[in-house]
Amino acid sequence: MRKDELSEKAEYSANTEVLRNDTAQLSGKLQRLLDSYLDGDVERELYQDKRAEILGQKRRPEEKNRANDARRFDVGRTDENMA
Repeated sequence: MRKDELSEKAEYSANTEVLRNDTAQLSGKLQRLLDSYLDGDVERELYQDKRAEILGQKRRPEEKNRANDARRFDVGRTDENMA
């Protein structure tokens, strides 16, 4: 394997791990928010606002992960076409 391929794979893996961690943290926040709402500690309106905010934040890493996957796939296809 070429050095640039190894470097690209390492970068992809690192980016994927960061995005997974971000998504997991946001899922945890969402669960804590739900628990607080169900326990009666948070009013419905605040819960809905915060939930929408967290879901919006959660979509960003998921979209980045999809873009990261697409970029990796496109680069792989380009390398295959060159061979």
